[in-house]
Amino acid sequence: MTTLRHERLEDPPATGPVAPTVVATGASLGGPRALSGAVLERLVAAECAGAHLVLVAAHPEDLDTPVAQVVRQVVTWDPALAREATARYGAERVTLLATAEAVEPWLDRLRRPESMTLRRRLRRRLRRVAVLTRLHDLLTRGRR
Repeated sequence: MTTLRHERLEDPPATGPVAPTVVATGASLGGPRALSGAVLERLVAAECAGAHLVLVAAHPEDLDTPVAQVVRQVVTWDPALAREATARYGAERVTLLATAEAVEPWLDRLRRPESMTLRRRLRRRLRRVAVLTRLHDLLTRGRR
């Protein structure tokens, strides 16, 4: 079984878990211009899963879409656009690449978000078991 490293917001899988990185292609490149339907559902699922939300921007109009307002990172190969994105979102959220062809390799190199690591998932499940155990003890205390 192969695991997706990233998925495109405009072409999400029909079912299954969210990939570690969800990529929104800028509107100028044919990506979504609005938050509705399957796009909105996948963004919510990605946010709940703690996935990277990345906007691939080619033109300034890409920064003005509702999708651009909810992503965590912006990647571009245009220095002027990178400066504009940095002014809006901060330097820690913007990556300037040499060319458009460098986007896919950059996406492939992103580390799995901490919220999706095996350690974090196990910790969440163990906490759930501990809470259920305490709840069971509280509910059955008088019956023993």
